[in-house]
Amino acid sequence: MSPELTCSARACRLAGVASFEDQKPEGIQMMKKCLFRTAAGCAAIGFGLTSAAIAQTCSEYGESPMLAEIVAAGGLPPVSERLPAEPLIVEPAEQVGNYGGTMVDSTGGNRLAEFRHFGYESLVRWSVDGGEVLPNVAKGWDVSDDATSYTFHLREGMKWSDGEDFTADDIVFWWEHVETNTDIQSSPRGFFIVDGEPATVTKIDDYAVEFKWSKPNGLFLENLSTSYGVRVVQFAEHYHRNLIKSLNPDGVAELMAAANAEDYTQWWAANVGSYGKQSEYNNPERPFVQAWVPTEPFLGKERFTFQRNPYYFKVDTACNQLPYIDARAWVLVSDPEVQLAKTLSGEVDISRVNISTPANRGVMFQNMEQGNYRFVTANSADMNVADLRFPLYYPADPVKEAVYSDKNFRIGLSHAINRQELIDVIFLGQGIPHQIAPRPESPLYNEQLATQYTEHDADLANSHLDMVLPDKDDDGFRLRPDNGERFTVVVDVNTEFKSDWGDMMELIEGYWEAVGVDVVLNFVSDAVSVARRNDPD
Repeated sequence: MSPELTCSARACRLAGVASFEDQKPEGIQMMKKCLFRTAAGCAAIGFGLTSAAIAQTCSEYGESPMLAEIVAAGGLPPVSERLPAEPLIVEPAEQVGNYGGTMVDSTGGNRLAEFRHFGYESLVRWSVDGGEVLPNVAKGWDVSDDATSYTFHLREGMKWSDGEDFTADDIVFWWEHVETNTDIQSSPRGFFIVDGEPATVTKIDDYAVEFKWSKPNGLFLENLSTSYGVRVVQFAEHYHRNLIKSLNPDGVAELMAAANAEDYTQWWAANVGSYGKQSEYNNPERPFVQAWVPTEPFLGKERFTFQRNPYYFKVDTACNQLPYIDARAWVLVSDPEVQLAKTLSGEVDISRVNISTPANRGVMFQNMEQGNYRFVTANSADMNVADLRFPLYYPADPVKEAVYSDKNFRIGLSHAINRQELIDVIFLGQGIPHQIAPRPESPLYNEQLATQYTEHDADLANSHLDMVLPDKDDDGFRLRPDNGERFTVVVDVNTEFKSDWGDMMELIEGYWEAVGVDVVLNFVSDAVSVARRNDPD
């Protein structure tokens, strides 16, 4: 049976636990000095996209010495021929950086969400502060007054990582043969549909493409700026048309036979993949538009490396082609203790998952010199360190669906949680009780939304729970209304993603059982967590 409550990457939202104003534990990152102090002659990686286009042109361009050597040997065209006519000019966060180096990251278990960070290259993107939609792959756009038509103007001369031109044909191909292909997925992403009507995507010319509906799609730009908008620029026609069953039936049949695959949809997901699928990055022959690209298959490996894209379409304010860093490497470690040891020894340059906890802070401070790293306080946009979400649609158990859908049940469990004790015990006193609501720094902050139901009050918790599950057994546990058995909340805890979640849920288990709600905790791997979370039953 699938659990009704899964603590994983983005699941679990019921009652926010704690918000960190100045120093949020998972926002503390360990970084090697040599990668982040450009004055020492090392590479800088931070950039801030300005809110408006930079009024600047470049007469000549700089490039990585690594690529310059390849150009000199005849292996690549000059950098001026690899960049579009109007590259995107990015203002560095601190200063113009120096080329070179490999940044080594670590991540727990089988989670490779970091791909979504450096792979965030859509037609448009959010500004660093999240307040404005900016050009990216598209240099500009036109929107009709009624928001039914969006025309994007692409960068002439922009190329895929294999050197082929990126044009409107690639976007039309993606729409007609991938996004709307029911052999690949059941329907397009929701923001491409208005009142049941999918977009019409039309090539205006080689460097202009229109998305059109009969009714307004007022938030299309904002939705396209999210990570899910990356799908639009993921599928190079010259490469992927050979992987479309309707366009190349014999070739696809051979590929599927070689993979011992019978189902095309499953074969696509496992071997081609769309945004967020690991298989998407497992093929070094696949063209990309992002800054670093795979050089070999990586699935099943404990360490792998992506190299710079020689055709990346961005430059800095000194007209140097980006990125600065030559390569990105990952070390996959499922054991948080091993991950911590690798960080302390200096084997990784940056680590955000598992080891960046208050409990580890002391030993990390002690080993800063040996590991050659420094602390960086990151102000997270997350509203909470953990939040719990019950499924309000639960066809496998209509009784639980009714209970979980009753807000009195959720309010009762929220009041049962002693957030301040959680903060003191798990996070060493750093943080404030906070709901699932915008942070105080947000212009959308609302004190009532941020604080309601966060007071620890067992009597108040019981009064709300009694409205939903009034009957109890001899041990004080609440009973199901249909058969008189204990009402049990089953919780999967993905400790590979956040190691402190296990400690938190053990305390929460006690809080909830103190008000009569039976709890079963399952500590599971990342792979199991994802599989169960995606199981409709």
